[in-house]
Amino acid sequence: MTGGLIFFLLLKVTFVCRFYRNCVNLQPDMEERNKITEEQESDNIYVYVDDGEKLSDTGLDQSYDGLDKSGPNFSQVSPDDIPEEAPDPSDVSPLAIMLKVLINPVEGWKELRRSSLSCERVQQGCFYPMMAVYAVSIFSRLYYAPRTSLSEVLVAAVIGFVSFFFGYFCIMLVIKGIMGKIFDKKSDGRFCRQFVMISLSTLCLFSSLLELLPMLWAVLIFLPVWTIYSECRGARFFKFPDNRRMTYTGLMCVLTVGIPYALAQLLQEILPK
Repeated sequence: MTGGLIFFLLLKVTFVCRFYRNCVNLQPDMEERNKITEEQESDNIYVYVDDGEKLSDTGLDQSYDGLDKSGPNFSQVSPDDIPEEAPDPSDVSPLAIMLKVLINPVEGWKELRRSSLSCERVQQGCFYPMMAVYAVSIFSRLYYAPRTSLSEVLVAAVIGFVSFFFGYFCIMLVIKGIMGKIFDKKSDGRFCRQFVMISLSTLCLFSSLLELLPMLWAVLIFLPVWTIYSECRGARFFKFPDNRRMTYTGLMCVLTVGIPYALAQLLQEILPK
């Protein structure tokens, strides 16, 4: 009986010793974990206060005094609130827009209207190159009509380029004189200029095909009608008054197609052959 009691006391003492040793070993680990947690909390750059709660009330004004508090709380931002990056205007090709206008006029004009292309970009990327193509295509007359002199072809090339170049400025002068109030906004004026340049570029393309394929003259002579059709489809993107929509649309079509060819006929009479 005595031996069993002694054994029980020894077992109890052993258990108490082990428990005390574990508590002593656990205390440094807890202190180290608390230290790491405090360091992680102090690494937070931004401090946020809920619903007008002041830092002085929360006790954070002293411990986070030198931290930047101007940053956004991304945990409270919805993905829908993050604005999408605007497309780079340099990725939009004016020449591709012109071809899209020919294939699908409504979608082409809509893309031009929504794009942030400058008028200079449309001139350099579409209008001027198409005028140069038309001027160069006139030299094909030397192949189809060998009796044509080089001087006549040079004069014809100059007339072709100048008629579209100055035709653009004449068209814009007439449009501003008649419909100036409609294009008071900067965006409307920019779209009007680009609209005219793209339309003239399509005429340059059709005129080039007519010079390069004179045997198809009876068919290709009607291609400018497609320019008129595309302009009628794109007139919906102008803020014309309802009572004058048809008048202004017809006027723009007549000016775009008629002025360049009228200037070409005038220059042929003035310039020496």
